Amino acid sequence: MVLQKYIVLALFLFNCLDSKFLNKSKYLNIIPLSTCKAQLNDGRIIDLTSLDDPQHPRVAVDGDYNYKFNPCSPIPCEGGGIPASAAVCQESSDGIFKFNCGDQSSVSFSEDSGTLTMNFAASERHSTIKCICSKTESFSGGENSLLSNYEFVFNSPCCCPDGCSGNKPGKSGGLSFGSILLIM
Repeated sequence: MVLQKYIVLALFLFNCLDSKFLNKSKYLNIIPLSTCKAQLNDGRIIDLTSLDDPQHPRVAVDGDYNYKFNPCSPIPCEGGGIPASAAVCQESSDGIFKFNCGDQSSVSFSEDSGTLTMNFAASERHSTIKCICSKTESFSGGENSLLSNYEFVFNSPCCCPDGCSGNKPGKSGGLSFGSILLIM
């Protein structure tokens, strides 16, 4: 009877340790491969390289501001005459005011249950972008209740682990025109 109590206690403690410490630690190690590519703990890759387009960044509208985001290359974001190499730029809807909400070079990655989060910083401003695996692409969000903190959600097929691997989403990878001519 005493042995049975110890076994139950041991199983209870192991279960607590397993859920509180072991599972929590599996989300701590992400290997950054570039500013827009990361290897998850299980070896899968989230690769946003094919989405790089600094001339046409993604835009989220929140109130009187537009928030521009480009995952790989910096976008210009000059505020007060100070040039910035931003990943996220806050711009007033009239285009007069611009604020760097995160330098491209400051990116850090975190992961929880397969969802990659990109964190950016620029002086006192901080942006968090959750990269959500989705069949379609969208970008939304803006300033949260804490001044100078910005939260965004980026939905994309490229946010799926091993979803793009350098290829644009939606490309079937079929035969090219040149391949068809060679076959003929």
